[in-house]
Amino acid sequence: ARRVRCLLTFSMPLRAMSWIRCSLVGLLPALLCAIRPSDEDRKEELSSGSALNMKPIFGSRQQGLLRQSIRLLKARAFPDSVCGEAVLSFVPKHLLGVNTTQDLTNHFGFAEEFQHGQTKQLAAQGDILEREGIQNGWILVAVGNIIGPFSSFEQLDNIWGEGTQLAFKAGVDFRRCWGSLEDFGKPGQQVCDDTNLGKLLEKVSKDDFLSKLKVDKSGQGESKIIFAADFAIKSANRKEYNLMKEYFPSWEMELVQREARIGGCLSTALAPVCAAFIEPGNENGNTVYWLLMRAIKLNGRTSHVVRSPSPDWNEMLDAENQTQGGPTNWFDVKGPTWQREFDTGTDVTKNLFTPSFFFGKTPGDGKTMMSKSLKNGGIAGWVYNQFSSVDPYLWRNKDIGFGSVFPGGVSLEECRGLEAVRTFVLDARMLDRARMTDYSAFLQLYGHDANDNACECTATSKPTFPVVLHIKEGKSGHQPVSAVTMAIGVLDYIEQKTNPQHLSTMKEPFFYSFLWAKMFSPGPSGYFRYHYNADAIANPFQVGNRVMSIGGLDCTNAEMKVLKTPSIQFLVHCFEANAVTGKDFEKLKDKRVCNSQSRLHKGCGCGVYHGDFGTVNYTKDLATIVLFDGYGVHHSITNVDSIVHLGRLQ
Repeated sequence: ARRVRCLLTFSMPLRAMSWIRCSLVGLLPALLCAIRPSDEDRKEELSSGSALNMKPIFGSRQQGLLRQSIRLLKARAFPDSVCGEAVLSFVPKHLLGVNTTQDLTNHFGFAEEFQHGQTKQLAAQGDILEREGIQNGWILVAVGNIIGPFSSFEQLDNIWGEGTQLAFKAGVDFRRCWGSLEDFGKPGQQVCDDTNLGKLLEKVSKDDFLSKLKVDKSGQGESKIIFAADFAIKSANRKEYNLMKEYFPSWEMELVQREARIGGCLSTALAPVCAAFIEPGNENGNTVYWLLMRAIKLNGRTSHVVRSPSPDWNEMLDAENQTQGGPTNWFDVKGPTWQREFDTGTDVTKNLFTPSFFFGKTPGDGKTMMSKSLKNGGIAGWVYNQFSSVDPYLWRNKDIGFGSVFPGGVSLEECRGLEAVRTFVLDARMLDRARMTDYSAFLQLYGHDANDNACECTATSKPTFPVVLHIKEGKSGHQPVSAVTMAIGVLDYIEQKTNPQHLSTMKEPFFYSFLWAKMFSPGPSGYFRYHYNADAIANPFQVGNRVMSIGGLDCTNAEMKVLKTPSIQFLVHCFEANAVTGKDFEKLKDKRVCNSQSRLHKGCGCGVYHGDFGTVNYTKDLATIVLFDGYGVHHSITNVDSIVHLGRLQ
């Protein structure tokens, strides 16, 4: 409205100046609106318990809870556990000295009083149970052999004489949710087994644990993350906790199927959550669910740092005389779409002041864009920082920073390269089916070890975590200046909330998975590219091979041809799908069966999605014709690097 009034009020010679003034006046609210969640999202956060007053506290009380929780987990038989089973803590019933119904009210309250649980269930309360290690707010699940739920004192009084023990729910055991996943470099040792948990317990039990606590200070979210042994201990809210309980069992089934169908050294890149433990009364006033998650790192390796030659990467001293900026050994990325820096023409003239129904808005990672703008002294970053604090060095470890260090992406060596690309895309489709969005790939760089030249990845290998890849030396002076090893995995994958604002990364799940998969595209925008060894074999595929598309194929103006022997109708001139807005993506999603016209009408579908499965029906030299599942026409694949084998490794 300000823009319209200004353009109508001032004469033509003054319109340019007034446009600048009006744009700056409207810049702050527009930026905040384009990045922040909607009112509906904030209401949902409040109702689900995810809008914490502040990051959870982690002190001596939480250290004791963590120590107790690990012991409870280790007391359970790992091989016999089931994905998503409750972890129980027991206490002898006689310790409570209950003689009347009134006595029960001294030891039990209702879960809803602790902001925990969605139904009215009795939960622990009082000093006696707390002295026995039962947290106030843990739900009572069993009295002797009688299984709850228990929703009234009268009900509890009626069965109080049963058995000798009370059982309370302390958390959930997720150790069996990850198939046969083993720790990288530790043959035969699964990521969540007792050996790893024992090392974590040893660390947590040290007197100096809190004084030497390693806390993640780079995160911009509401979670508290600390590191110990090979684990990241991360706080979650009730909605995230419930989503894990809902989806992890079905994910386990898919990962087991991958192991059986594909085999090899990778089954998933998702950072495994081994367990979740409940703290009903954190000092920040909320119920907190502490996750035991495998950290994405390699032990005993030397970090390898990289930087761009741009002066933006030079080290600087901040107001407290602390060194900021400079090279880094880690990145947290979501895909090439989010490399874009703030641009006045795009983000003010086009995106903010043009109705979305007139032009598709170009997406971007708003917070990272504002971080880079602030670092460069931009007015947008400065204005945004006055009302919503942003770290001027955040961008270095995000997509903007990755793109500036590796402008042409990196090339993966043969060992695990193909498996990694396939695994990341399969994970993206699995997350889409669960309606998850806004996950990221966290990676750390290490110096190349002599043993890295040997490849242990075979058809009979057990899958391992983290995903470990060998990166080839950059060409023509590009990073990396020498071969490096990368540990990488997927974080923050329990998120269903979307945000329609164009400067939010929280896109509709299927569209987000499409943008994510572009990281692994063989095209010029891809981050991690695997190339089949054309010197060893003319065409890496044979008729009958099951394959998967890495990225999307846009066949809007493809041409239909007919192969006589064998008789196959197939499309040529499909190209890598480059949709950058949801509106563009809708065109690709049109899957109408293509007809037999010699030239397809503009707008006809038949575009292939990332992660689509198919069967090779013809090969000649490097030309490959694939019939993707569910399509009524074949597709000609001119770039063999755009598909990967789906069958078991040979």
